[in-house]
Amino acid sequence: MGRARADDAAAEEEKSEGWLRCYDELRMLPLKARVRAGRIIVDEPTDLPEGTEPYLVAADDDDLDADERAALHEAIDEGLRDAREGRHEDASVVMQRLRSRRASPVHEPR
Repeated sequence: MGRARADDAAAEEEKSEGWLRCYDELRMLPLKARVRAGRIIVDEPTDLPEGTEPYLVAADDDDLDADERAALHEAIDEGLRDAREGRHEDASVVMQRLRSRRASPVHEPR
């Protein structure tokens, strides 16, 4: 039983590290593209491996000023640091805990 839990923990850690690595790589690779004649044209060098299929999202103005954008990026970086240092929790565990709270509320409605 102990061995199975250790294997599960190792698998979760590997999955988490893979997600972080993926997020970091994607976050650090902004590609600028233009649409010409109905085609997306990217004319920038990249270190992406051959055959990579990046997802493109149209850049819309998000109405953030410089201070708000800096705060957003700091919050993202803080979350990544927390995750790298093991201060994270799997979303399925959080959702299960939230569902159980809803199923048995601490305070009865009046």
